[in-house]
Amino acid sequence: MPAPYSYDLRAKAVSAYHRGEKKIAICRLMKISRNTLDLWLQREQETGDFKTLEKIYVETHTQKTKEKKNLAVTTLVFVFTISYCLYAGIG
Repeated sequence: MPAPYSYDLRAKAVSAYHRGEKKIAICRLMKISRNTLDLWLQREQETGDFKTLEKIYVETHTQKTKEKKNLAVTTLVFVFTISYCLYAGIG
């Protein structure tokens, strides 16, 4: 599988399209396929950015992992507090 195009190249191609350049001219200049440019534009419309799907997955997965860890820590603190209160006869 070939390496994904750089984010910089994607940004330049999408920016050129938004400035009014023709798709065919952009594709020839950047040496990318028309399908590739269309994919980036579609992804930008759907997600607000044109990152690679792998990058989107990693960022989403990382955020979900952080949220799960925060929830686990909060739950442990709560359980510890309840256990301590029961042990100490408080409440």
